[in-house]
Amino acid sequence: MILTDGHFNRLTKFILERSGNIISVQNKTILEMKLVALLDELMIENIDEIMYKIHLGDEYIEKKIIETITIHETRWFRDRTFSKLLNDVLMPKWVEMLRESSYKSVNIWSSASSSGQEIYSTIILINEYLDTNNITDIKLNRFHFYASDLSNSVLNRAKNGIYSKYEISRGCKAPIVEKYFDEKDGGYVFKEKFRFKVCFEQQNLLEPIKFGMKFDYVMCRYVLIYFERDTKLEVLENISDKIKPGGGLMLGGSEMYLQYAKLFDKVNIGVGNYYVKK
Repeated sequence: MILTDGHFNRLTKFILERSGNIISVQNKTILEMKLVALLDELMIENIDEIMYKIHLGDEYIEKKIIETITIHETRWFRDRTFSKLLNDVLMPKWVEMLRESSYKSVNIWSSASSSGQEIYSTIILINEYLDTNNITDIKLNRFHFYASDLSNSVLNRAKNGIYSKYEISRGCKAPIVEKYFDEKDGGYVFKEKFRFKVCFEQQNLLEPIKFGMKFDYVMCRYVLIYFERDTKLEVLENISDKIKPGGGLMLGGSEMYLQYAKLFDKVNIGVGNYYVKK
């Protein structure tokens, strides 16, 4: 299937209005590939039928398009900054604060969790830190985990915690797999005792955040690159409202910190940056 310029322009305008995501001409081929898969799934013959259903305001089709287009790539432990920040900066701080009883718990939110690798990686890193440092007075249940995504379909995948061997191979080493996963149907499932620690919620980051609490640490990695400048600031303002003063924000390594200085201070940790709420 090849999108005409008319189809492409109408679709990208619709996607921008509904999700804030920008689809550039350079990503036209990726859009086409995703639409081919969607047409097969919905048993729709051609793109004209999709466009007609959008014209009629078919909510189911509109939702399926947004979910299909906004599913972004994810993997375990993603990059060095992610692990170093938790191990060298945040965990020592949080353990001290929990011991001093100045904190009852630590709230952590993966704001675009996709199929769950990010929030489950966070659980693994925190649990490994407690184990390897022989910390017995602070338990994993003092950490509360939350995850959201625009797509209900990937949230359901995340809740189930089932991954193929290929997905597991993208960042998970054998000792981690053995400790945190069970084999199932030729793949792996994240162990229930860890999986059930996460509260999942469907969330459009352009809308008011549904979680009622404030967070100590929020991950919004490789999300802002899909938004235009004004929308980026709107999303960051929504997220900032849910972060405690002094709380941390992790962006993707390729995402630039420019006009957001009124909200956060940038902190360099050697292998990358993170942002602290003012």
